[in-house]
Amino acid sequence: MITNGPHFTATLDALALKGGERSDTERNATDILQAVSAAYGLAANGEIDLGRIPNDPVTGLVYGRIQSGKTRAMIASTAMAFDNKFRISVVMTSNINDLVAQTHFDFSSGLAGLKILTKDDALDQEIADTTLYMEKTGGCLLIVCSKGNKSLNNVSRFLKAIGGERYPAIIYDDEGDQASLDTHARKRSKLGASGISVGPSPINNIIQSKLRPAVRRHVYVSVTGTPQAVLLQSADSTHRPSFIKMLPA
Repeated sequence: MITNGPHFTATLDALALKGGERSDTERNATDILQAVSAAYGLAANGEIDLGRIPNDPVTGLVYGRIQSGKTRAMIASTAMAFDNKFRISVVMTSNINDLVAQTHFDFSSGLAGLKILTKDDALDQEIADTTLYMEKTGGCLLIVCSKGNKSLNNVSRFLKAIGGERYPAIIYDDEGDQASLDTHARKRSKLGASGISVGPSPINNIIQSKLRPAVRRHVYVSVTGTPQAVLLQSADSTHRPSFIKMLPA
């Protein structure tokens, strides 16, 4: 695995990290990407197996307490992922415009030399240019979006339109215990015996039935400081983590 590639080196410089902060960020990004790469699948030469499509949805958990550097870890591991032939990163964040804008600013400040999209209601206008960019330049794409119905539907349609299923991808779910999980699980367990069918909650349904299929070659990483709900997912839940990485305080 490449740990000192151009994207990652440029990100460390852009974040102006020095001393312990720089070494901590290098360690965290390496730990996360090693877990992601192993979950995705490696070829015989140790590189990402670009031809692999995971049979089952692969989900991981990054747990970090307050001020452990979760956002920085996502930015740095995204950069390292792009050095290791991942092509798309989707960052889902809170359904609050100011927080989406802040996350976009954080990622765009730390990542240079790639296509970054945030205004999901304008994505239709970007399909032709992005398709050409991905096919002809070998470049990398980052999308920052909110966990709202409209936003996730827009991003899912866009990724399908540009052929997102062809590219290795990472989906980061910031505060992954909020909105993303199936909040109808308890209702389903109570009403199931009566023959009443209860589908997944709206946000969970979009993520599982539209977003994740739009980038089939992906690993889904839930990032949170309150992981209890993620850890307690049922064995058949696609949000149950197959690997866990903890960020040192």
